[in-house]
Amino acid sequence: MPDEDISEFVDNIDVVYTFYDKDGTIVEDKVEGSCAYIATVNQKVSYWVKTFRNSLFDPQGMDASKINSIHAKFTKTNKESFDYFFIKLCLFLTSCHSTI
Repeated sequence: MPDEDISEFVDNIDVVYTFYDKDGTIVEDKVEGSCAYIATVNQKVSYWVKTFRNSLFDPQGMDASKINSIHAKFTKTNKESFDYFFIKLCLFLTSCHSTI
């Protein structure tokens, strides 16, 4: 088969990931402690949160040490659930700092 230019048949995929760690701060790359991320693929946004045994993962709760367990996985969710999870992370830290 001759070397043909097939670039017109191949879509360029633009993918951007934004990962959040257990205290809600943005991290550059996926790390073991990531609790959520936003994936933008060709300007289409999807939201992912970490779940543990089919419930939202609580990085400050009693299962915090199981963040990398085989039962902890990222689950696609809607923006409202993602915002709830993210606000929960931030509020937990705010309430902890105010009690110190």
